[in-house]
Amino acid sequence: MTRDNKSKQDQINAMENLLQREAEKHQETLRLLEDEHTTQKQQAEHEIDVLRRQVCQLELHVEAYDVLEAANVKLRDRVEQLMQEMEQENKSHAEEIHKVRLDMFNHKMALEKVLYS
Repeated sequence: MTRDNKSKQDQINAMENLLQREAEKHQETLRLLEDEHTTQKQQAEHEIDVLRRQVCQLELHVEAYDVLEAANVKLRDRVEQLMQEMEQENKSHAEEIHKVRLDMFNHKMALEKVLYS
């Protein structure tokens, strides 16, 4: 019976060794998975930080574009106002030239009338 017991003890020892190796493999796998999880978490946090900085930069760009757009609207309004003023001055100038030419024509006619009468 000792031989049978020894054989069974050897089987138990072999199974315990196998169990120990499997437990070590599982521990190593678990450690690797935890490391991978930590790395992925750090990577995600880094990407979130980068994206937050990009969002801040984009918000600043939007603010700058809003300021530029407001200034552009003011400039367009001012240009339109100046164009209207110039158009009015051109119209007044044309009317003044017409009056001067008409007056010149009338003086010429009067002068010719005096000279030829």
